[in-house]
Amino acid sequence: MSARWVVLVVASAMSCHPRYTGEWMVHRPPGHTASNRACDRSQPDLAFLPADLVRAGFKLVEPPKRFVGDQLFDLIDGGAIQYFDYGFIWAVAGTYVHERGGRLTAELYSMATSAQALALFQARDVPSAERVDVGDGARMIEATIEVHDACCLLTVSSVEPGEKGRDLALLLGCLILSELHRE
Repeated sequence: MSARWVVLVVASAMSCHPRYTGEWMVHRPPGHTASNRACDRSQPDLAFLPADLVRAGFKLVEPPKRFVGDQLFDLIDGGAIQYFDYGFIWAVAGTYVHERGGRLTAELYSMATSAQALALFQARDVPSAERVDVGDGARMIEATIEVHDACCLLTVSSVEPGEKGRDLALLLGCLILSELHRE
């Protein structure tokens, strides 16, 4: 069996601590809220995709970009209509590199309500995806993790194939979610 990251979400700051083991695990602290900082904003904050993840080996290639309203078509041309059907408000997107190699894209989408975010997450379901206990629900599809968390959907994709890409996508996704839940 190949080793995988264990992501332990601990303490009120919900920081991620990866280490190798044979299983995925996520632990939420007592008092974990069903909301996050992104749910309180009508406009995107570029800090939702933090530049300073050096402690985990990640850094942004360039500042994240904002997408509000019809600008979503610039991010996901051809697939944006589905997001509008589920209450799309805004998105932020950025590209990260990891110190040990690997390039990843992160996209955070904010919907009007948590129920709409969940409905979109469920509508985009892929039956063959691996379920992962992150956020309010997540799935891995090859080297991409899709996470529903409160009013948001987070997608992190790695161009690195195989287990390394999966591990990097999961770790970066967890770190971004930790930042969203930090007070």
